[in-house]
Amino acid sequence: MLCLFEFTGEFMAWSAMGVGITTVVGSILGYVLYENRQKKLVNAKISDQDVIQIAHENNGKINVAILCANTQLTASEAKIKLKYLSDTGALSIDWKDIFSGGNSYLLKGTKNKLLSNISQSIQEVSKGKSWKEVLPQLADAVFNTNENHQKNIGSSAINRDAQIIQVALENNNLVSASLVCVKLNVSVDEAQKKLEELRQKQIFISEIGENGGLLYRLLN
Repeated sequence: MLCLFEFTGEFMAWSAMGVGITTVVGSILGYVLYENRQKKLVNAKISDQDVIQIAHENNGKINVAILCANTQLTASEAKIKLKYLSDTGALSIDWKDIFSGGNSYLLKGTKNKLLSNISQSIQEVSKGKSWKEVLPQLADAVFNTNENHQKNIGSSAINRDAQIIQVALENNNLVSASLVCVKLNVSVDEAQKKLEELRQKQIFISEIGENGGLLYRLLN
């Protein structure tokens, strides 16, 4: 009788472990299938070449905000598409954003000025200069790289839509006309007009905030 109880207990323990493993494997498989399905849906909406063309028009750079502004993709769909192109090697991560935040990508072959500046500084050290001499120069290079990047944002084909979407991404997907006004230095009327245009494109939905103000939430 004791042996029977021991056998039954071991059997139940192994059965429970088997159920647990099956559940974990099933969850992983389900997630993989879901990811693949999402990729197929997004790839059916926009081709790789279209995304690459948008990046070409923005000096070889692209991010979620730019892609959303130039297509009908939602923020989550844009993230999926950019990650897919990164995984396939068409895009690479723009490491300059480690200083400014966000996830940006570069077309394959686009020169990353920040990495070039770092590489140049290392070469100068290897030629006899001390890090004490090189570090101020490297700091200036980093500052100038980011400063030039900000100038490009204001003067290139990165349009107002992309800038507003970027503001939303930096504020938990939620913006108001007054926030856009402050961040982008535009009038409240212009900010409100652009937000309404983006809402009509189904990039944002409108909602009422706790204080009764009109807010716009980025669709995911």
